[in-house]
Amino acid sequence: MKNIVFLLSIVTIGCSTPKFNPENVVKNYVRALNTGNFNLISANISDSLLYWEMEYLVSDSKDKFYENFKWDSVFLPQVELIEFISLGKDSASVILSKNCQRIQFLQGKNLVCKQNYYFENNILTKIKNTKFIDEDFAIWAANLDSLNIFIDANHSDLSGFANDISLKGAQNYLKAIDLYKNR
Repeated sequence: MKNIVFLLSIVTIGCSTPKFNPENVVKNYVRALNTGNFNLISANISDSLLYWEMEYLVSDSKDKFYENFKWDSVFLPQVELIEFISLGKDSASVILSKNCQRIQFLQGKNLVCKQNYYFENNILTKIKNTKFIDEDFAIWAANLDSLNIFIDANHSDLSGFANDISLKGAQNYLKAIDLYKNR
């Protein structure tokens, strides 16, 4: 009888699945952003992932999220996880600091935001930016306006780059920034 109990305990221990850890999913997401490697997060996100920027729905599927990810990767983002707060097994709140070529041009400092992450069955189902911390979007808007005016007047083939959330749009955005800086 002791042998049977011993064997059952070994089988039970050997078959146990690792405990889900939302913080690891968030850390993998940050690593994916920093390296441009979508595969680091792909397995942990829902096919119907919702990604919100405040009240604006950016993507409502894994495919659209991937398109946005590719756009963002062109700017070579560097993201730092500043704070992780578990809100239970199904949600977390984080503070992230992000900088990239686009953000540096538009505001000259890191973009710091609070995001909430939501999970169902150990899969990330929703990311929502809920607050930007210590940001001056008047500077952001002024710099973007200056860039758009310059591009429309001097390089009209790139007009509309700021609203084109595609890989080509991101490449045009970088080209616009470079042309503006070297005018």
